[in-house]
Parts: sequence; C-alpha cells; structure tokens
Amino acid sequence: MSRRDLWDQVDGDLYVLLGVSPQANAEEIQLAWRSTAKRLHPDRGGSVTEFQEAEIAYQVLSDPLERGRYDRMRRQSAGQYAGTTSTPRYAYTYSSAGQSAAAPSMDEPYFRPDSPDPYGDYRFRPPRKRRNPWLIALMILVGIVAVVAAVALALVTFLVLFVVGALLMGRTLNGASNRNSS
Repeated sequence: MSRRDLWDQVDGDLYVLLGVSPQANAEEIQLAWRSTAKRLHPDRGGSVTEFQEAEIAYQVLSDPLERGRYDRMRRQSAGQYAGTTSTPRYAYTYSSAGQSAAAPSMDEPYFRPDSPDPYGDYRFRPPRKRRNPWLIALMILVGIVAVVAAVALALVTFLVLFVVGALLMGRTLNGASNRNSS
C-alpha cells in the first residue's frame, strides 16, 4: 500500500470504538459519534488521543467511499489471519529496505518512525535530484527582472496612451476654438 489511510491512525476496530454494528446506517453512526464525543471530550475529562481516534472513526464511517474501503480492508485482514489465535492490530505494515514484509506483530508499531519513508514505498520513486543553489538564485533573479520589466512596460504604455489622448483632446479643443473664432 503506497499511502497511509486515515483509519491507520486508530488502534482497533472503528465500529467497536463508536459502539455500532458494521450494518449500522448513517443516523446510527451519527448518534453513536455524538454520545462518544460527549463521553470522550477533553473538556469533560476525556483523553485527547481517544477523542481524536473517535473523530477519525466517525470521519471514516460517515463517508460512504471511505467506509467501503475500510470494510474491504477489514474483510481482507480477517480472512488473512483466520487461522491464528490472536487478532493482529494491523492488516499490513510498511517495511524499509532491509526488512521483509512479514506478518505484523503485536509488539511492533504500525510503521517505524525511523524508516526513510513511512508513508510509502520509496523504492518505486526515483531519487530526488539535488539542485544547484546558484541556479535557483539565478532563476529567482530572472523572475524578479521579468516582473519589473513587465511593470515598467505597462507604465510606459499607460503614459504613451495618456500623452496621445491628451494631444488628441488638445487638437480637438484647439480646432473647435479656431472654428468658433472665425
């Protein structure tokens, strides 16, 4: 899996966390979220992390697309670990270059914080090319010069149009006064 899903931040089953069945409709989920939020809110003595986990559970289960993805992941992980006696916390793990993608253990965290890319598999991305700092400075300088030149060109164009308009207006007024005097 190349990206970290929202529900990966929560330990355990989202349905159990909100206290609803997997067949619950949107109204039941919303009611369960409200009662859970009241119970776990930090202003009422609850834990911030538990409240955040409940909020994530509600975000996932209230969105039909995310809920479908979560349900598919639950079914896959239940089928994958059906023969074991204990249910693992996570359905998959991220691995760094030297590690194999073995079945997750209950003692290890979901992803290793010291891994080079915990949110994706860095082996499939090309390494990022280092940029020359002088080239970046030159590009910034050229950009500034281009903006100044554009502003100057706009100002000169405005002044030329203003002078031409003033000359035409003067000629028109001068011609009208010559006709009136004769």
